Amino acid sequence: MGPPVQRTILNHLSVSSLLPVIRFGYGFTLAALLSKQLSVEAYGHWSLFISMLGLVLTFSSLNLMYATNVLLPGQDITQQKRDIFSVAVTRMVVTIIVFAGFVVYLHYNQVFTGDILALLLLALVFRTVNDLCFGLCRSLLMITRQVLFLFAESALILFAIVVVCYYYDGGLYGALYGFIMAEAAAAVFGFVLLREYLSLSQYQFSVVKKYLAIGLPLIPFAFSDLIINSLVPLLMKLYDSFESVALYSIAQKVALAATIPTAIVNNVYAQYLKKSRLSDRTGEVRKTFLTFLGIYLAMVAPVALIMFFFGRDIIILISTAEYTSSYQLMLLLVLTNIMVSIGALVTTLFAVYERTKVVGMIWLAVLVLFVSISGYCFERWQIEGVAYALIISFGAGLTGVSVSIFALKRWVRQGRADKHSA
Repeated sequence: MGPPVQRTILNHLSVSSLLPVIRFGYGFTLAALLSKQLSVEAYGHWSLFISMLGLVLTFSSLNLMYATNVLLPGQDITQQKRDIFSVAVTRMVVTIIVFAGFVVYLHYNQVFTGDILALLLLALVFRTVNDLCFGLCRSLLMITRQVLFLFAESALILFAIVVVCYYYDGGLYGALYGFIMAEAAAAVFGFVLLREYLSLSQYQFSVVKKYLAIGLPLIPFAFSDLIINSLVPLLMKLYDSFESVALYSIAQKVALAATIPTAIVNNVYAQYLKKSRLSDRTGEVRKTFLTFLGIYLAMVAPVALIMFFFGRDIIILISTAEYTSSYQLMLLLVLTNIMVSIGALVTTLFAVYERTKVVGMIWLAVLVLFVSISGYCFERWQIEGVAYALIISFGAGLTGVSVSIFALKRWVRQGRADKHSA
């Protein structure tokens, strides 16, 4: 008999807690280095570059890595290698296609110059590889390797930025070159870390289809916050200037503190929820859900209080006094992150039961709602108006998926009744 489930959960969570700590510490340190070294406008350029990198990766991901959390565990290593190869090839090809579409838009609107777009392509290639390595470690429950890879990638980027910007006074382009070189080095490390699971194989679209069947319907939810958070800097550049992009970026970096509990919980939440579902007892699923919800709320409450009372001091610590006007925006983004996190816990219930179409449509409506109202909110309340649009949109989404739980319960009961009658 193995250890109690609660102890196993805590063991995994204790290791997983290092992931958001590393990610948050990396984001804080990087923002502090660049916002103090670059002008506000140059930091806005950097922030928009990283946002566009994230936006392209989000649209091109097809939510394949989310599906690997469900499908890869339990397979033999030969089948895992086959699936990983087909998924990786699909992901890289789609990334290049999506990037081509973004180039046309960004060039037409004169957002970036041609040389920065070329650097964006290089960053995309290496970042796609790194996202695959990180996601595979999570899917295979290699939590220690996942932590090691994230630490190595973050350390390489910070080291490159310090050398290029502070030692050679490289400015904006120096920071971009250093970032790309660090991502390339991290990609090599990722290959070494997962070498026993990576091998050339025959590409099979039939393999990818089953991953798409799980991942695609959940794209509007799984990436709604990533899409919107990456889209906001672009909207601010189109509505206003790179200075607004810089203010939003700093506020977002501080508000990310509210996502630390989310990252800790979500790293193992889906796997435990699936185990509870396989027991074919609704009570076990409900118990697992409430356990993780309670853990999340207990962790996020003190974070929110710290942000409220010490937010201005943290903003000055991470940047300069020029950015303190983003304090109110930061608080609104903290609230948004909490709403998104609770929505994530609820929506994963639908993914485990493979009933993702309904919630997919709900979160698609959230994206449409945000795009529809963000322009009006920005004109009325300026930079904070975008945060109001986020709260309204994600509030509607959270309400929708919560109400949909009743339909999921009816479906589960009906399926169990049909099974017994058969």
